[in-house]
Amino acid sequence: QEIIANFFWGIMLHINQPFGVGESILLPDSNIEGVVEYIGWYQTRIRGADKRPIYIPNTLLSKVSVVNSSRMTHRRLNLTLAIRHEDIERAPAIIADIESYMDAHPGIDGTDTTMVHISNINPYSTDLSIYALSSYTNEKQFLKLRDNVIINVVEFIYKHNAKLALLTAEVSDLPNFVSASLPQSITVSKSKQAVMK
Repeated sequence: QEIIANFFWGIMLHINQPFGVGESILLPDSNIEGVVEYIGWYQTRIRGADKRPIYIPNTLLSKVSVVNSSRMTHRRLNLTLAIRHEDIERAPAIIADIESYMDAHPGIDGTDTTMVHISNINPYSTDLSIYALSSYTNEKQFLKLRDNVIINVVEFIYKHNAKLALLTAEVSDLPNFVSASLPQSITVSKSKQAVMK
């Protein structure tokens, strides 16, 4: 019965073609990911990132969700950068520059929604979030775009005399032996606040 079921779903895979040889697929429910090498009547073989072959019975493919990464049309860009609380009044100007930059970038899909906004107020920072869809589906090309966006956003922040928020932590009276053991990257101010350099 299992052989018949696998054979039947092998036929369905050839008819429906949810993926083809050479395409990258992901099975989230089974934590399986790789490139399809062979689609047989009984089983499908994919090659994982570590180059090991993975043999999947065709009936399994009928029971789980399959994500075909090779047929994506966009990649999602989702970034959050934190500025200091004292720079919140500069946020609208920074956001305007980021929006103009994103609208003009050839790798950002201007037909879809691009959002740049203050997303959160944390104890030690104000978060600026950037959401957009990129038409770069190639991973290496997309990561370069992401790097460029981050670099330009940081430049916009400093252009408006704002700064990125640094990690801070409130401390009380520290014994000498505790202060001596703190890493050199941390100093304790007179207000008893540990500040990352």
